[in-house]
Amino acid sequence: MAKTNKIIWRKDCLRQIKEIRKYIAFGSPIAAKKVVQGIRERIIILEKEPFAGPIEETFIQFGLEYRYLVQGNYKILYTHFNDVVYISSVFDTRRNPDMMGQSISDTE
Repeated sequence: MAKTNKIIWRKDCLRQIKEIRKYIAFGSPIAAKKVVQGIRERIIILEKEPFAGPIEETFIQFGLEYRYLVQGNYKILYTHFNDVVYISSVFDTRRNPDMMGQSISDTE
């Protein structure tokens, strides 16, 4: 039987998800629900495959190993330590990439 990793969403990441939902819901509540559901479903793979996502090169220079998954226009950044996957950030890839680093530094 394969080992199952626990998934923990950082508080700032949960806030990001709420903001994404709220922003999209302004135009389409149905689309907002689908986007958030897609992000949550995408993360399920990490329960069994915590190394499924490639390493995010942006943070290597700081000695941090973040990995990511992509769901639609969103990059899901996470770390894995002792059978726990920490979802650190959900970032809209259409935004300024420098903001991605800022959102991670806020969670450390």
